[in-house]
Parts: sequence; C-alpha cells; structure tokens
Amino acid sequence: MSATEPTIFADLTARLEETIAAQNIPGASIAAYYKGKTYEAAAGFANVPAKIAADTDTIFQIGSVTKTFNVVLLMKLHEQGVIDIDAPASRYLPDLKVENKPVPDALTVRSLLDYTAGMEGDFFGDFGPSPNALEKYVNATKDLRWIHEPGKMRNYNSTSHCIAGRIAEVVTEEFYNDALTKFVLAPLGLERFAFYTHDIARYRTAVGHRVNPASGEFEIPDQLRMAHNLSPAGSSVTMAARDLLKFAIFFLDQGVSENGARLLKKKSIREIIDPSKTLPPNDSEIMMGWASFPSEKGRLIAANGETIENNAFVAFLPGEEFAIAALANTTGGGTNIFLSLGREIMKACVGVSIDPPTAGAIEIAENGFVFDAESAAPYIGEYFNGPTFVVDLDGDSLKLTTRQESAPPQTFFLGKVDKHKFALAVDKKQPPLGAMQFVFQAENAPQASHIFWANRLFIRTESN
Repeated sequence: MSATEPTIFADLTARLEETIAAQNIPGASIAAYYKGKTYEAAAGFANVPAKIAADTDTIFQIGSVTKTFNVVLLMKLHEQGVIDIDAPASRYLPDLKVENKPVPDALTVRSLLDYTAGMEGDFFGDFGPSPNALEKYVNATKDLRWIHEPGKMRNYNSTSHCIAGRIAEVVTEEFYNDALTKFVLAPLGLERFAFYTHDIARYRTAVGHRVNPASGEFEIPDQLRMAHNLSPAGSSVTMAARDLLKFAIFFLDQGVSENGARLLKKKSIREIIDPSKTLPPNDSEIMMGWASFPSEKGRLIAANGETIENNAFVAFLPGEEFAIAALANTTGGGTNIFLSLGREIMKACVGVSIDPPTAGAIEIAENGFVFDAESAAPYIGEYFNGPTFVVDLDGDSLKLTTRQESAPPQTFFLGKVDKHKFALAVDKKQPPLGAMQFVFQAENAPQASHIFWANRLFIRTESN
C-alpha cells in the first residue's frame, strides 16, 4: 500500500469482521473505490447452517437498489428514441388501469421512475415463474387505489417501477431481465450477477438469515426470494459487491462504463441524480431512483435495498472519486455496515461525514403523549396504502394500529415531537422506534390528508 492510500484499507477485512460481529450480521461483502483503485473485503458466512463462507465473489440480493438500474434502462431507451420519458405511460400500455379506470395522462414514464406515480406502492402480487408474469402483474394493477394524484406528491413506489419495467418489455420485445442484461448489465461489464433461483446455482450465493428467538441462532427463512415478476422493483437481481460498485463508478464517470464505452449521455446522468423539483411531503427532492444526503463536499448520492433478509447499500460522491457498496444477508445489514464502517472509510478517504438521524435522538415534547378530543381530532381516522393505519384516541393517549392481511396488528403510542410530527413508541417509557408525520393539504385544513411514514404516504380513507 502506497503512502497516499488511506490506512483504513490495510486492515479492511479485519474491520469488516469486527463490524458484523458487533452488529450480529451473518455474512457481508464490501467494496470501495477511491482515486481509481478498488478495495474489497468479505467476512462471515454466505450460509451459516451449511458453513459456506462469504468471499468477495459471493453474490447477494440487492433489492430495491435494482430501481436505479431500472432507471438507467428506461433512460437508455429514451436516448435511443424508443420511448419518450415524459410521455403518458398509457402510450405504451394502453390498457393500463388503476381503480378499474384508464390512467390519466399525468401518469408519465418519468413519474413511474421518480416516485410521484401516485398508486399504491407496495403491491407484491406473485404471478408465478412464467416469463410473462410481469405482464400479468401489470394487468392486476386495475384493482389498486390511488394514494395521490400523479405528479403531485412523493411516495416510495415499487409498483410503479414494475409498470416501467413492463414498458421496457413492450418496446424492446424482450422479457425484463433479458432487456436489463442486454441494455445495462452486459454493457457495464458486470461479471457476477444472476436473477432466478436456477441462475444463482452458478455462484457462491448468500441466503438470507434471521435470528431464531428461542435459540438465538441464525436460521434461514422458508422463503428465500420474492416473486420474480417484481424484478424491476428489486426481487431478483443478485450480484457481487464489486459489480454493484462498478455501477456507482459508472455514475462517477458520467455515463461511461469501465471499458470506456459511453452507455448514457452526461445530460442523462445529471437528469437522473439532480433533483428536478421538490414536492410534498417536506419539500422532498424528486430524483429518479436515488436519494441524496448533504455532506461537507456536496450531495452523497445513495440507494439501499431490502428483500427477504438481504440488504444492500450503494453510494457515491460526485466529484470526489469515491464510491462504496455494502451487501449483507440479514435485514438492514448492508445499510448498517455503511453507517458504521462505510462512514469511517468515507471520512478517511475524502474527509466527508454524514450524520443520519437515529430513533433514539427523537425528542418528544413535554406532555407529548397526552391528548384530548380537540387536540386529537385532526389526526383521528383511517389511512391506507396497502396496509391500513387506524389512529384513534384511547383515554388520553393517541394510538396508531396497523392492519394488514399478512401480519398481526401492531399498536403504537404517538408522542408529539413538533407540529404534526410524531414519535412512535410501543412503550411510553422506552426510546421511540421512529418518527412519522401527518400531512395537511392546506395549512388551515381541519384534518390530515395523509400519513408519511417509512418513506411512504398513506391516504385518509375515513374521517371522524
């Protein structure tokens, strides 16, 4: 290692081993890029019961990070003149419906990619292993409901990315994973990636793990992968950390792959990662697929993805020759590795730090858990986006109860933090689990129109 290289890379494997031990992560792989050089490490197990070690060739599911690849695919087709990204989605899918009605022209291809589409965002229907499963999935969106008017608000949306993926199928006459490979993955020079269960057998593949509450040991869940028809949103793509890192470097290089070929124009790269506007809630930056975080040297562009007990994180800092990817085979693992070891690497390389908020830092106002009928009235009601949230007054406590078919109900106390922002707590005496807020269409509106929680909007369906 030369004197100019950060010393943190000298013991990267040992640092990763310490990190996964401290965070109870079964296995992980990390790859970082700095000033033209790539550094890699792996630790733990790809499969704990089978005692298969994780190495730097191990492939992990990247989950919703796939959405950023989906954006590149659609933008490439836009550059080729095959689609117009600002055209109505119905131009390419004339039978597309939501709430059993044809979708409005305001539902553009761009809105499908930048989280402003407006329909329910977490439709995870399984239409089997057949190659035309995505077509069946999109036909079923007719039964979904609108959460907001297209283009007017931001709501994280897996459904819309699947619809965008179907557009790619229609215009290329290729099944989605074939189109993604042909137009994006292969031109980028990615080497270790797979989609389906029978594909991953070619590689050392990480499987998801969770902790058995009785034994405290890692176990593998019965379901290893989500429905393949959700591939454009993140159910299928599985790759090594170094290949995910190549994708981030492609953005640093403004659309040029590692072999020097231009895949996207510089203008298209800027269009993807530069915010086009801000929208409710919270003046959210509207970007295609990615998110950003402020730092001392500009915006850190990042994405994370979660599937069944797999988690991925990737980020890059434009103008600083720095990118990083972390993959792990347990819930939240890749993101947590970045927030600990990854941030140390970024600080050592480019002197940049980010300070993400934590649930424990949420400060509840004095008497924030105490409500009466008048103070609770603006919030009470039912809210929907797949699951239903019921907010009601129980004595002097404001409570939120979740209802969904696939999980037992959960109830949280709501503690006032600031104006319409609340902390969620299972126990008033314990640190809150996170934060949410009620969204009002107008400053003087008597009741909230939406709840914003976990990057998702839930629309009021019943007023009290």
